[in-house]
Amino acid sequence: MKLVAENINEAIKHLKPKTGDELPNIEYDVKAYAVNRYTGISVSPVKVERIKPRENKIFKDCYTVLDVKEAYENFWNHLNGMSNEIVFVTEIKTIEL
Repeated sequence: MKLVAENINEAIKHLKPKTGDELPNIEYDVKAYAVNRYTGISVSPVKVERIKPRENKIFKDCYTVLDVKEAYENFWNHLNGMSNEIVFVTEIKTIEL
């Protein structure tokens, strides 16, 4: 996965706020693709999906790109049922509003 921060000062902007703070006004562009669970063969082109944590319950507790990656893959690979496909996130870009 490609890191969105070039240095530690950028990275700390994406750390989880203290308890009680509201979600930061950030959205994420998640780049992902799917492979067949049994053969490992790619079954979809790479796609980019805009994630809006303030509007999507699945991402309501996401404060970092790692939180977003975990929630995204967890939904598609586990919570969404055991399909024949496995989704992998390859990159997440932070969009500060």
